[in-house]
Amino acid sequence: MENNEDQPITAEDLAEMLEFTNTDGKSCIEWDYWVAKMPMLTAAQAVRLMAALDPELFKGNLALKDKESAGASKIHASRLQSLAISHGMETAAPSAWLAWADSLDESVHYGFRAAVERTLHGKPNHAGGIAQSFPRNVLTTPGGVLTSYTPATTTPPSGSTHRIRTRTDPLQAIIAMARTKAANPDDYHSVWAVLVELAQGDSRPPPLLGYVETEGVKWDKGDQVKFLTKDALRKRMNPTAR
Repeated sequence: MENNEDQPITAEDLAEMLEFTNTDGKSCIEWDYWVAKMPMLTAAQAVRLMAALDPELFKGNLALKDKESAGASKIHASRLQSLAISHGMETAAPSAWLAWADSLDESVHYGFRAAVERTLHGKPNHAGGIAQSFPRNVLTTPGGVLTSYTPATTTPPSGSTHRIRTRTDPLQAIIAMARTKAANPDDYHSVWAVLVELAQGDSRPPPLLGYVETEGVKWDKGDQVKFLTKDALRKRMNPTAR
């Protein structure tokens, strides 16, 4: 029997999933380039980054296309763009854009926030699960669900171990896709139903290989074939679950 996958989902994973989903599986945003190496960002660049859109891949207007995966992010970027115009924000440092969005209580993609914090203060704390430190705001739109993170009031304990993930397993992006399609993206039963449907489909997305009733969702990890069970999904979505 192949091994089950019980690795919990972290905020870094969720951020990469959204970026991966927005580009239909092509790439994630290169945060070192956009935040660490660029002292100033235009409004067009900033609103896209804060909504999990790569400014180079989404250079044009933010008009919605039929059944596109980036619809929810485009809607949020358009909202931020309208606010930037109203406030006369044209060009500013990444940290200034983050402070501006926070001052308006607007949701900001976790990837952008983490990149700014790394640049200013070093790597953010990830001990104990970042999802507990960054409460989730879910923006429901006709195109799907956009998950983002806002600052917490708690301060990470001193001496905490700092770690930043640079890669996620390919199954994480599929789970993210399932969450955007699920009736309730925070209910593992609802997400599981979508995962099974994707795995059983004729045009199933990689790395899915199928579904076996007694084993779970079959997927290709690259060096081995694995099965994701419903209980493993529950633990991924809720790392504190037993």
